[in-house]
Amino acid sequence: VEENNTEDTTPANFDLEDSSETEKSRYEWRFSDTKELLTVLKARKERKENFTKNMWNGVAKELKEALKSKKIPSPEQCREKFYSLRRSYRNYIAEKKKTGNKRIKPFLHESEMYDLLHDDPGFNPPLLMSSLGAVETNNSEENSCTEKDPPKKRKCSNELTEYLKERDEKFLNAFKEMHENQNKIMEKLIEKL
Repeated sequence: VEENNTEDTTPANFDLEDSSETEKSRYEWRFSDTKELLTVLKARKERKENFTKNMWNGVAKELKEALKSKKIPSPEQCREKFYSLRRSYRNYIAEKKKTGNKRIKPFLHESEMYDLLHDDPGFNPPLLMSSLGAVETNNSEENSCTEKDPPKKRKCSNELTEYLKERDEKFLNAFKEMHENQNKIMEKLIEKL
């Protein structure tokens, strides 16, 4: 069991890229630390930065400034934490889509993860292939306007009603003829008896 040390173990000239000490030790992520990590990542996403190896060095430096704690996470630990959160969020979404009686635990950082991943093509693909062909999953208003059925034409509906009336009249005439023929046969049968 570790004792809580109140001494500052982080050197004053701490360089994140050469920190083998922090990479070896395990970082205990608190709720506030995770929130701060997601806030930093959201800000970087808004600046259109890609998630590259070098980006995690900058994220760790920003966390160092924001957290102002004795022990700070390394770039590798930041990357691993985000990937772990992403995997957990993906599992949470998959469980949420399933039907059944099982209640799932709420995801603590759901809104932040949604903000980070809702438009990520690796997480929410814009196009899926199925056995019937391509299926678009984009729910934008542009696509919904073009997919609406064209307005019905009166000419087609008038032709259909006329056809149905003619068909009904033919059926009634054929039924009347059959009825008359049956009546004639019955009359002949009665006459002979």
